[in-house]
Amino acid sequence: MAIVRPATNTANTLFVFIDESGDLLPLNKGSEVLVISAFATEHPLEVTSRINKLRYELLQKGFGVSNFHAADDSRLIKTQFIQSLDGLEDCRAISIAFRKSSSSTNSDMKALYIKMLCQVTSELIYYTKSGALMVVLIDLTLDRNSRAAAKRKLKELFLSSNQRNYIYFQSMKRDVCGQVADYLAWSHFQSIGRRNDKYLTQMRQVLELKINELDDPLG
Repeated sequence: MAIVRPATNTANTLFVFIDESGDLLPLNKGSEVLVISAFATEHPLEVTSRINKLRYELLQKGFGVSNFHAADDSRLIKTQFIQSLDGLEDCRAISIAFRKSSSSTNSDMKALYIKMLCQVTSELIYYTKSGALMVVLIDLTLDRNSRAAAKRKLKELFLSSNQRNYIYFQSMKRDVCGQVADYLAWSHFQSIGRRNDKYLTQMRQVLELKINELDDPLG
């Protein structure tokens, strides 16, 4: 069955920033949950402007913020960061959580991570205008060989969808829009792994956000 793409997206490029929360270690050595989140925007300069404005306002108030990182920021800064995203246009987000099984190995977790990358990317392709460019930036979580494997899988996905693309592996902490992906992943992890819905609820209020929680490995 052919996919009918929405006709409302007229931008030429969709920028996608992907980060994770949790780790790629087996269950008995690491976190119980792995979360991968993608923040997509057609206007990265507007997002960057808003977040940089907040940073300079906080510096004026005595908060020595060099960048935003959800795991380290205070409750006050977390709330203000999320509020700074309110009203952004042509942005959307997808987050996937997976509860690890006791039999998972390091290799299993790397393979699962790549499959989750493909799933969030596949969902975002649907929202991208046919023939438009998709620029995907992924955090540096994987080792070099696994990054190459992930890139091959993503390229296959893009080829099958006739989607123009560029794929980069870069630190999300150093990219202002990447810090939004960090907040998304952390908020989802807190919700499913720590039973704290506060920040995920706030994120839902300011972003078009789709949440998936998986009990079984992806096929």
